[in-house]
Amino acid sequence: MPRVVSQAEWQRRAAAIGLEWLEDVKAARIPTSVRCLACGREWVTKPDYVNAGNGCQACFDARRGQSLRVPQAVWDERAAVVGIRWTGEVRTSGTPTPAHCLMCGHDFTPFPTNVQKGQGCPNCDLIKRPELCPKSQQEWEARAAAVGVELLDEVRNAATKVRVRCRTCGHTWDVQPAVIARGHGCRKCGQERTAAARRKPQSYWVAAAAALGLEWLDPVEGALTPTRARCMTCGTIFAPWPSGVARGHGCPTCAQYGFTVADPSVVYLLTIPDLAILKVGVANTPSDRLDKHRRRGWEVLNTWATDDGEYALSIEAAVLAWWAERGAVFCERHEVPAGDGFTESVHAGRVDVPGTLAVIEGLIAERKTPRLPGG
Repeated sequence: MPRVVSQAEWQRRAAAIGLEWLEDVKAARIPTSVRCLACGREWVTKPDYVNAGNGCQACFDARRGQSLRVPQAVWDERAAVVGIRWTGEVRTSGTPTPAHCLMCGHDFTPFPTNVQKGQGCPNCDLIKRPELCPKSQQEWEARAAAVGVELLDEVRNAATKVRVRCRTCGHTWDVQPAVIARGHGCRKCGQERTAAARRKPQSYWVAAAAALGLEWLDPVEGALTPTRARCMTCGTIFAPWPSGVARGHGCPTCAQYGFTVADPSVVYLLTIPDLAILKVGVANTPSDRLDKHRRRGWEVLNTWATDDGEYALSIEAAVLAWWAERGAVFCERHEVPAGDGFTESVHAGRVDVPGTLAVIEGLIAERKTPRLPGG
C-alpha cells in the first residue's frame, strides 16, 4: 500500500525549492495551486513536478537572463572600437539601440551584435570608401534604379534624407542616400516577400482543419485572420483563428470543456496591473470562472452579457483580431497563471484598456445586449 504523504511533508518539499502550496495536496498527479516565495507568482502545477525540483519558471528565466547578459561597460568598449557611443542602454545583442557617431555626429540605431562584428557608422563607411559614393545626381539615380527605387528629390550628400518612391508598389518614404547606395530598397516590399515566404500553403490549413473534423468555408488568408469553418460532425459554423485550429482547438459546440454556445454567456476583460497584461474571455457561468481568475491575481475590468455563446465567441475573436492588427505582443505560456489562456492575453503597450473597451462596447451595442449586473 503506498505511503500517504502528509500536508506538512508536501509543504516541506515545496519550501525546499522556494514554494508554498495554497491548498491541500490531494494526490501527486492532481494539479494544485502554488505560490513562489521569492516573486509571489501563483500558478497551478502537479505536486510530482515540485518533487522533481521544478520551481518558479519566472525566477529561473530572470536568473538565466542576468547570467547571460553582457555588462553595459563591455558594450561601451565594443562601441568605442568602431568610433560610436551608445545613447541608450543595450538590453540584448539583438535589440536595436540608439547610438551616436563620434566622427560625423550621425545618430542611428544599430544592432549591438553588428557593432560587435566591427560595423560602425553607415555614413562614415561612405567617407572611408569614396568609391561607394556616387559623384552626380545621375549616378545616384542609377544606384536607386538598381534597387527598384525612384528619387523624388535632389541629392545633396549621402547623409541628408531625400524623398523616394518604390517603382513596384508606389510606397514613398524619406531615406538617407547612403542607405540606397548600400543596396537597400523598399522595406514594405521586403516585408511582403518575407511574409509570403513564411506563409503556410492552403493545403496545410486544410489538413489541420480536417484533423479536427472541420472544413474551411473561406480561404485562409493568415494565421491570425478569423476564417469561417464548419464542423463536419454537428454542422456548427463559426470563425476560428487558423492558428488556434493548428494548435488543436476544434468545434466549440462539440468541445467538452464546459462552454455551450447555445446558452447565455458572458464576455469579460481582465488585467494583471503589476504585469500590464490584458485578457479577454468568455464563460457560461461567470461567477465561478471569474472567481478562479481573481484568486490567481487577475482584476476584472468589465463584463458583458450575450444571448448566446456563439456571439460571445465572435466578440472574443474580434478583440483578438483588433489586438493583432495593432501589433500587440501576445503572452507566452509561462507569463500568465497556468490554465488561464495565454493565447487570449497580451502585453498592454500597443493596445490599451479604453480602446479595447470601445471595441467590445461597439459590438455589444449592435445587439443592444444589456450589461451584466455587477459587471
